[in-house]
Amino acid sequence: MRIILGLFLAVAALISGLIAAYYWFRSAEVRLKKLGNFAEPVNEAVLDSFTQWIFEIADNIKDAAALNKRAAIWTAVSVVLGAIASVIGNRPV
Repeated sequence: MRIILGLFLAVAALISGLIAAYYWFRSAEVRLKKLGNFAEPVNEAVLDSFTQWIFEIADNIKDAAALNKRAAIWTAVSVVLGAIASVIGNRPV
């Protein structure tokens, strides 16, 4: 029974680690839109475009931070499950 429990925890640690990697991969894929050409004269439309771009940067940072938070939680779950599996697997019979 102990072997089965240790194996189950090890597989759960693997799965949670893969979930964490998935969220970190997604957070690295958050991309910004390219800003328009600043060679044109600065007018209110250009400033509005720039302001909108700044707000999009803030939104993208929030999105990446949320994904990083999920990844960190799943990493912690994976480490705890792996540690428990290791302790159970190394206990003397």
